[in-house]
Amino acid sequence: MMRRRVRKAKGFSVQFILFLTVVLWFGVVLFGLGRLVTPSSASASSSSIVASVALRQEDETVHNENVIQFHLQTTTPPVVIRLKLFAEEAPDAARFVKQVALGHQSTGDCNLYRAEPVPEYWGSPDRPDRWFDGGRWGPPYALIQGKMAIDNHEIAEAEDHRPIIQRGMVAWAGGKGGPHFFIALADHPEWKHDHTVWATVLEEDMALVDALMNLPLKTITPKRPPILSYFVTPIDFTVTN
Repeated sequence: MMRRRVRKAKGFSVQFILFLTVVLWFGVVLFGLGRLVTPSSASASSSSIVASVALRQEDETVHNENVIQFHLQTTTPPVVIRLKLFAEEAPDAARFVKQVALGHQSTGDCNLYRAEPVPEYWGSPDRPDRWFDGGRWGPPYALIQGKMAIDNHEIAEAEDHRPIIQRGMVAWAGGKGGPHFFIALADHPEWKHDHTVWATVLEEDMALVDALMNLPLKTITPKRPPILSYFVTPIDFTVTN
C-alpha cells in the first residue's frame, strides 16, 4: 500500500510541476506579446491623430473660397501650388480667377512660360539703380510669368490694389489687367506701385515655386533690351478653387 501511495504522490507531483510550467510559459508569452503590441498600438494611435490633424488642416485650406490651386501638369511628381486671393482688395481679379477655376479648362489653356532667376546681386547698392546694363534689378528679373485661360470670361482689368511687390505676391503683368501674370521670386521695390496684386502664394508653397527654376531654361535676346529668360518647355496647369 505504501509503495502505491508513494507512486501516486510522485505521479501527482510530476503532473503538478508540468501544469505550473505550462502556466508560467503562457504567462511569459502573453507578457511578451503585451510589451510588443502596446507600444505599436500607441504609436498607431498617435499616427492616426497626426494624420487626422493634417487632413483637417488641409481641408481648411482647400475649402477656403479665397484659396485657389494651380495643378501643374507637366512636372514629375505633380505639383500643386496654393494661392490666397485678395478678394476684397482686388475683387475683379478674384472673380476672373474663380471663373477660370469653374471653367474646367483643358490642359494648355493656362501655363507658366517665363522664368527669370534671382541673381546674387539682386537689389545690391553696389550696382546702378536700374533694370538693364548691369543694374541691381536685373536681368534676370526674379519672377515666374504665366497666362490664364481666357475662353469667354470677361478679362480682369487693372485695379487699385498696388502695394510694393514682395516675394510671393502674384500680380497682373505689364501694369495692366489679365490674363498674363507673374509670381515674384524676390521683393520688387523698383516697380513701386505699378502692378495690380491679386494674390499671394502660401508661404509653405514658395519652396515649390523656387524649385521650378531648376527646370531647363533658355534666354532670348530681342532686337531691343531686355534679355528674357523662359522655360524650355512651358508648364501647363489647371486651376481649382
